[in-house]
Amino acid sequence: MVMFSGIKCSTAHMSKQDYEIFADNAHRDRPWIHDTYYGYLLIFREYRHPGLMLKDLGISKSVRKLIYTMMKTHGVEILNFDRDADTIDGFETFDW
Repeated sequence: MVMFSGIKCSTAHMSKQDYEIFADNAHRDRPWIHDTYYGYLLIFREYRHPGLMLKDLGISKSVRKLIYTMMKTHGVEILNFDRDADTIDGFETFDW
């Protein structure tokens, strides 16, 4: 059995542009971005430098910072951005 460490947070942590980038890439051959209808599930377990992958896609620095911090501080391998989830204190939010 393989177990993963994950966290769920609000899509308010991403800008509209970030959301659109994830939407566009979830429908391409990106096995680490999944559309959940309520947001996006990002699976970083198999990738060494997910921040660079996100930067190459054009994802904002604020989203990359959140993901990097969650990975380094909490060992997160999966991040679920969900429209109904809570925001995480100390990280930027967007009102769109």
